[in-house]
Amino acid sequence: MRDGDRVRELFGIDAPIVLAPFGGLSAVELTAAVSELGGLGSYGLYGYEPERIAETVRAIRAATPRPFALNLWLPMGDEIDPQHAEWDAAMAVVAPFFHELGVDVPPLPARFLPDIAEQVDAVIAARPAALSVVFGVPSPELVERVHAAGIRVVGTATTVDEAVALEAGGVDAVVATGAEAAGHRVSFLHRAEDSLVGGLALIPQVADAVSVPVIAAGGIADRRGVAAAFALDAEGVQVGTAFLHTRQSAANAAHRDAIARTPAHGTVLTRAMSGRLARGLPTARSARSRRAPRSPRSRRRTGSPAASVRRPAAANGGPPVAVARAIGTSRPRPRPRRCSGSSWAACPASGSRPARAAPAGVGCRCETGRMPEYRARFDARIDFLNGGGLTAEGFRLDLPSRDVAESEIGRLLVQHLGLAMVGSVVLTGLEIVEEAHKGSRGVIEAPAETDAWHVVDLSHPISEGLVTLPGIPAPVITPLLTHADSVARYAPGTVFAMDVITIAGNTGTYLDSPYHRYPHGPDLSGLDLATLVDLPAEVFHLDDVTGREIPASLFLDRDVRGRAVLLHTGWSRHFGTPAYANGAPYLGAEAADHLAEQGATLVGIDSVNIDDMSPDAGGERPAHTRLLGDGIHVVEHLTGLAQLPPSGSRFTAAPLNIRGLGTSPVRAFARVPMPA
Repeated sequence: MRDGDRVRELFGIDAPIVLAPFGGLSAVELTAAVSELGGLGSYGLYGYEPERIAETVRAIRAATPRPFALNLWLPMGDEIDPQHAEWDAAMAVVAPFFHELGVDVPPLPARFLPDIAEQVDAVIAARPAALSVVFGVPSPELVERVHAAGIRVVGTATTVDEAVALEAGGVDAVVATGAEAAGHRVSFLHRAEDSLVGGLALIPQVADAVSVPVIAAGGIADRRGVAAAFALDAEGVQVGTAFLHTRQSAANAAHRDAIARTPAHGTVLTRAMSGRLARGLPTARSARSRRAPRSPRSRRRTGSPAASVRRPAAANGGPPVAVARAIGTSRPRPRPRRCSGSSWAACPASGSRPARAAPAGVGCRCETGRMPEYRARFDARIDFLNGGGLTAEGFRLDLPSRDVAESEIGRLLVQHLGLAMVGSVVLTGLEIVEEAHKGSRGVIEAPAETDAWHVVDLSHPISEGLVTLPGIPAPVITPLLTHADSVARYAPGTVFAMDVITIAGNTGTYLDSPYHRYPHGPDLSGLDLATLVDLPAEVFHLDDVTGREIPASLFLDRDVRGRAVLLHTGWSRHFGTPAYANGAPYLGAEAADHLAEQGATLVGIDSVNIDDMSPDAGGERPAHTRLLGDGIHVVEHLTGLAQLPPSGSRFTAAPLNIRGLGTSPVRAFARVPMPA
């Protein structure tokens, strides 16, 4: 049995867990989430033009500073650009599916797929931690160029001889993907139908045949699959279907539901998805496509008629007749449990990462412990012993677990509302849902004091050219001394680099001091570090709230005195895009007054501004005016707040100690207590 140290070191990650790079189903949010939790998030670039690759990478980097991988399909030589006659014949086969969806049959595109050389250039320019490839061995020139850019290369094998060929081709790691895996069978030395080796047989044989780290894939959905893979001498795991089932994935609701309810024997191997063999859910279209006539050359074509049907189908919610859904033979547990501490292999299914590197079988603590959280939705009628009553419609309440009796939920409701003289509580329409806690009073116990903490980065990375706000100049980085130029200054083998950065204070995640708003207010150098470091945090999760203005009533049930009030709106997902500046959530004037009156020390938000920046605001900035006027620090453009519990974490955002400057980028972060 091997540990995962080589995979961790290879990619600079905490846990040897890799997100499968879904072709057509990749999502920036899921890629970033896996990386943020210590694994290697991956993003599939099938069909992406260079401009779209650059745009996608900017979005990923805006969401996480941690390592991630990009994936490309290598050309196999069987790709064709059909002419009008072939296209028309293919469209005649799939036209009924378009009609069922109520959309027009598409015309012949100018080209089906971008040039692989252009895609490689874009990946090298993006400099991810790794480039993974499927459907072949990368050329020596490609490997040399990618390695020169400091990028690791990962190949994908379905047989032992493919793994050997990939190692000979210079890859840094091999993904051994068993026949259980969802999506395309990426075989390249033999027919896909002749390369269907199960993971149990494939993984140890590949591990014996190559010296590079082996990453197991196919049928791994929880800690048992992880433990099995490591017992077979894998040094990492690649997980696909289990992550597709999460809300961060690009799979629609019908696809996620299919993952939950489809048994292992319910998947099929079909060419109906794209022309190449793939594992997924059988559909009416896949059945009819097997009966429909096809030209011989279309049997291995990818990215044309099939994809043209799937895209509008998925956009319309995924009618089963049209959508071929990638699903593997294993699926995530419907009710994951907290890590038992028996092995870091218990952590992947729960989205936690190990607090320390440890081989399977060695005790651990999960750094996040963020298992699924539950809330109750219901209507309620409360009658009081001394007369009168209350009614509530669509009420939501945090629950300590999923298995809570109705009578206990009634008790928690009374406790949350702080009611006395209660005669009876009647709940109707009760529904328990998996949903992040919002901080209901008296329901979830505050974490006990602990010496074990996990740190969450809450800052956007700053790079040259980053546009934080329209009209604010982007940072410019100019070399003052390069490594090459320093050779002449120092002893042999000793080199240094120094750079000059020209940057506006309002760049990335930044803090406003009172001087930002008031000419005679304290500047950055005048701030008390005790009001910036290790503040107890109250986090308000508002990503599912409708309306832009955050009202004062939101804060009535929590004590914010001396605390960092952090507003998680989810708007950071737009950071670095044109959508970020328009229609953003903001703190209302009355809410700012309330927080000032209640003695908050700092207020942070993951939005473009704590005030309303729309033309309707008329240039007024009431939140800045009240908060900074009362000496309450403001931190804007936060990210990663979804990882924090409502209470119990500690927040830090210390700016540079500069006189005469009112605003500065900060490295904001939070310490989150680990579960006992």
